Amino acid sequence: MKSRDTSVAAREVQLAALRAMGPGRRAELALEMSEQAREITIQGILARDPQLSYAEARMQLLRRLLGPELYDAAYPSPVKQ
Repeated sequence: MKSRDTSVAAREVQLAALRAMGPGRRAELALEMSEQAREITIQGILARDPQLSYAEARMQLLRRLLGPELYDAAYPSPVKQ
């Protein structure tokens, strides 16, 4: 995918750096970026709804990622008596 805010020369340097890393380091980098994206999203949820705890915001993110059906199957609500 072509980036609108990166020059062709900068993109070539980026690709060369990624190729030089090797597959293991690229996988680590992808994992780090994924974790950072989740954390940014959780912080956004908390900014919009400050009364939530971090754990509640994380669960909201998981519901968004999994979808309601899979989320409810994975994290069933406690039965109220």
